[in-house]
Amino acid sequence: MRTVRHSVIVTVGTVPRAQVDHLLAYDGRFSTVRMLTWSMAACKGSGVACENGTVSGQAARYQRSAAGMIGAMLILIAVIVGFVVIRDLNRSPPQSPVEAVDYQQSLAFAREQATFKVLAPETLPTGWEATTVEFTADPSRWHLGLLTDQDRYVGLEQAQASVRSMVTTYVAGDATPGADVSIDGQTWRAWSDPGGDAALVRTTDRVTTLVVGTADQEVLVGFVESLR
Repeated sequence: MRTVRHSVIVTVGTVPRAQVDHLLAYDGRFSTVRMLTWSMAACKGSGVACENGTVSGQAARYQRSAAGMIGAMLILIAVIVGFVVIRDLNRSPPQSPVEAVDYQQSLAFAREQATFKVLAPETLPTGWEATTVEFTADPSRWHLGLLTDQDRYVGLEQAQASVRSMVTTYVAGDATPGADVSIDGQTWRAWSDPGGDAALVRTTDRVTTLVVGTADQEVLVGFVESLR
């Protein structure tokens, strides 16, 4: 009778132990059984994790995943820092919210249309800027707003209106009159309000001219002297 020799490779941890015992006891037909087993002692000494006699790569995968996340975070931080640095280097200085205007053209038009003599400085002091200009033909009203070299406001208002209404509109309702001020032989009345605004006012031929601002009175006097 021909004897068939079989080899059975059994790895402990992957085949139940009872099945191995069954193979060993099976009818004597398996003449050769080779058992390949992992030594638990070898696993412990190798620095890797073992489960049921097999090597587990789960811890190593966790370690590689943590290292990858840290590397990705460092790259992201470097990109953000680089973006911020480049943005700051290319950032333009903020522009002033106030833009200068050329009042000469509006002044020429106002002098042609107004029913009174429209006043304005021929030139502005160094560092001063005209920021607003407005003319209304009927009823005639002239406005010129400026900023001084110290960023103080100075405004020129002209209209056929009473002194009180002009002061209430352009200074304050609770403004009070002060002393008279003589400028180039003309008398101007000083006004002020509790907020610190000051004004010089003069009425001629039912036309009220008012110079108001947050600048000192000496600055307002110098501006009045420049009016033509």
